[in-house]
Amino acid sequence: MASVRKFFGDYLDMRGPSMRAITDVMGSVMNETILCSYKSNVVVHPGLLRGNKLSPRFLCLTEQALYLAMVVMVKKVPTPKLDRRIPISLIQSVIKSSTPPISTFF
Repeated sequence: MASVRKFFGDYLDMRGPSMRAITDVMGSVMNETILCSYKSNVVVHPGLLRGNKLSPRFLCLTEQALYLAMVVMVKKVPTPKLDRRIPISLIQSVIKSSTPPISTFF
């Protein structure tokens, strides 16, 4: 039997103090209505004859855009970085897989 979980939307609590560094690099996300946020992975192609790798991202979907943020090491210090901002007008659909760890966006 499958369990049913209520949809909360902002699972990462993007407006909370623990996510402050991530929301700072996202720019205008604090002025937008957050529809959904969670941790996700993207597939990274490191090069020819190398295996694909999963790279963690913070995903935030608002009414204006889809934000993907990541944490990179800068001089051995974890630093948040905006990976990409995709305007909502360019997104045709969003599909969330129920099997972790990959979510697909078209």
